[in-house]
Amino acid sequence: MTPMDHFEISPDELRVFMQEAEELLQILEDGLVRLESEPDPRETIHEIFRAAHTLKGSAATVGLAGMAELTHVMETLLDRVRHGEQTPNRPLIDALLAAVDRLRLILRASAEAPEDGRTVAVADLIERLQTTGTTPPSPPVPPSGASAELSDAATGATLRIMVRFDAGPWSGVRALQALLALEALGSIVDSRPSRETLDSGAPVDILTVTLRTAAPPAAVTAALERIPDLTIEGIQDSPAEVSPPVDEPTASGNSGAGADGSVPPASRGPGHTDPLAQTVRVDVARLDSLMALVGELVVARNRLAQLAHQVAAAQPGAPFTEGLAETTQHLERVTDQLQDEVMKSRLLPIRPIFQRLPRLVRDLAARLGKEVELHVSGEDTQLDRSVMEEITDPLVHLVRNAIDHGIEPPAERIKHGKPPAGRLEISAGQQEGWVVVTVQEDGRGIDLVRVREKAVAAGLITAEQAARLDDSEAVRLIFAPGLSTAAAVSEISGRGVGMDVVRSNIERLNGSVAVETWPGRGTRFTLRLPLTLAITRALLVRVGAATYAIPMANVGEAVRVSHSDIHALGRGEAIILRGQTVPLLRLDRLFGVTTAGPTDRALVVTLTHGTRAVGLVVDRLLGTQDLVVKPLAAMVRHLPAFAGATTLGDGSVALILDPAYLDREIAVLTQGGGR
Repeated sequence: MTPMDHFEISPDELRVFMQEAEELLQILEDGLVRLESEPDPRETIHEIFRAAHTLKGSAATVGLAGMAELTHVMETLLDRVRHGEQTPNRPLIDALLAAVDRLRLILRASAEAPEDGRTVAVADLIERLQTTGTTPPSPPVPPSGASAELSDAATGATLRIMVRFDAGPWSGVRALQALLALEALGSIVDSRPSRETLDSGAPVDILTVTLRTAAPPAAVTAALERIPDLTIEGIQDSPAEVSPPVDEPTASGNSGAGADGSVPPASRGPGHTDPLAQTVRVDVARLDSLMALVGELVVARNRLAQLAHQVAAAQPGAPFTEGLAETTQHLERVTDQLQDEVMKSRLLPIRPIFQRLPRLVRDLAARLGKEVELHVSGEDTQLDRSVMEEITDPLVHLVRNAIDHGIEPPAERIKHGKPPAGRLEISAGQQEGWVVVTVQEDGRGIDLVRVREKAVAAGLITAEQAARLDDSEAVRLIFAPGLSTAAAVSEISGRGVGMDVVRSNIERLNGSVAVETWPGRGTRFTLRLPLTLAITRALLVRVGAATYAIPMANVGEAVRVSHSDIHALGRGEAIILRGQTVPLLRLDRLFGVTTAGPTDRALVVTLTHGTRAVGLVVDRLLGTQDLVVKPLAAMVRHLPAFAGATTLGDGSVALILDPAYLDREIAVLTQGGGR
């Protein structure tokens, strides 16, 4: 029984534990992967040791004895590593990573039912860790950079730091986190409560630490501010000598007074706001509900604007019309600002997805006998949470294919004059309201001759059609369902479903995938993703009596062309626009809508999808609007031409066209196929 067993953990506190445990496990995994490549891993070792120690205390707090026991063994090994008594070799890192996987299993089981998490076995991994941790110590690493500064802490300043914690069962864990964070900056001279008291997990009100460090007070403040649920009461210079303890405060009853009864002054000047006081945790469901309400407000705003326009047209010059117009414009501005702020609150950095990749690359390269250098950039690029959930699988597929199909084994690379280790670059950034993610490797490139042969063998195209395809069209065949260029089916690839999943997931987000390949030099995939899915700006068009919405992100331009300028192309039609062939699709024929009949000139809206432009023949343009995207009802969800629906200002419903489907429909017609 631990001293914390008498605490009853509420569902909210358990949820906090789950979130923070996952963050700590990610720190452990990232740090363990980096240990193999960093020339001076001292800071990384300290970081993962603190993560293991904190996780041990948190697990004990919620009664997960197996997790606490396993992390205790991990902490012991990592402590030996950081003191030079153990070599962080590959077998040890493999065993520690396996322990991280088991801890994640415990966490997932506990999310379903706490009892399930307590029954996950850990004895086999404990034995493996203890057996592996018998290698001779690594040679001492000379300190450099930040490590050199910290190793000279004995000659630095002595600071007295006082931190206050929010009341609750987590205060003891927070205090231990704070002490470990300070320990990484120098040498702990004194701690009240003591380290032994903090290790017990007892609740803490105030922690007072005397720290000898070469780090400036700003670095101490920054290290503590990364820990939630605490307030820095004071950071001040202190004599190097430590007076004997006088009435050492109890863990939960410390008033924070010094020896003379006074409280040290706060280290922050007047007007300084604690960044932690400016942040709160908000449940995702509440954000989704808020976004839905903003969506309804956008619909009401559009309706009010339309009514104001109708009133002004019906009663021009009426005294109330000017005031109504001004109020409507003000409401539009406020709604736009509210919409923008709510959208920003849903944005998250792409870092959590990128953090999964180093472990994936390491394990997959080892399994395939390849060497891969991973370079990641743009981790702070932000996008909507709903988009984040959908791009993880496509990105994992692209990374797996890059290592399996693209990057060659070391011997083959050396034979072709390349370094033995392949280079895999993954980056993210924002361009004109879009998030662009690229995956590029310097491998063998895509064999387009083999792609054509496989497509013909699979019955996707005829031999004649394959011969007419240029390279940019042939490379798009890799996204076809069931097509794979792998020589044999393995657990990694070969079934022809990976790239189809990539395209399907990205197009479902109204995004696009572009691929470029260079024989012998590598391949680059570019994912273009919308920032958010909840609200989109769209062009409204009329076809007969029906209204359709086209996402503005895909709209190119609107042109009128003479019927004599429309030419046959396969079973479809096309126009020549500034020297480029633009295939056409008539929406009235596609949807069976009755129109007023042909006019002298056709109205064509061009849209881009992927690397080419296509044209839609419509009757009339109705302008652009911000639309709230609603999922289709179950009875029409099977219709692939539509990405969703929206309610317009007059209360009518418009269907939102899916550019990916329209592009495929035009491709079928222009290649001579049929719907």
